[in-house]
Amino acid sequence: MAKHILYDAEVVVNSVDLSDHVESVEFPAGLNSHPAAAMSDIQDYDLPGTQTVGPVVVNFYQDYAASKVYATLQPLWANRTTFTMTVKATTAGDSATNPKFSASFFLASAPFIGAARGDRHMVQATFNVAGALTFDVS
Repeated sequence: MAKHILYDAEVVVNSVDLSDHVESVEFPAGLNSHPAAAMSDIQDYDLPGTQTVGPVVVNFYQDYAASKVYATLQPLWANRTTFTMTVKATTAGDSATNPKFSASFFLASAPFIGAARGDRHMVQATFNVAGALTFDVS
């Protein structure tokens, strides 16, 4: 299997492409586990349960210009809006080797100002899942 270097990820929040302001993105998925050992078993073990997604964490370079980071995130937070967010490993078309992950989210947290004098002005936004995850490969 080929190795992959992430340098061209696509992050679209509420139809606004913020990819050019993304330093890093993490889109975790997992499974809940449930104990399944019975009284006669001498070992503990689990069975896979429901799927879990997120929270998705994106580190943005802050920008207060129209249609950029602050102008996109602040109204979503202020209005407690759920919205669609999509993430892909590259900006290339959706395919089996570049699936687009999409779900409904809400903005759980984002510091609108956060840096020391002389630092890069970054925003670590946390997006919680509010709907089912889909994988688009076409």
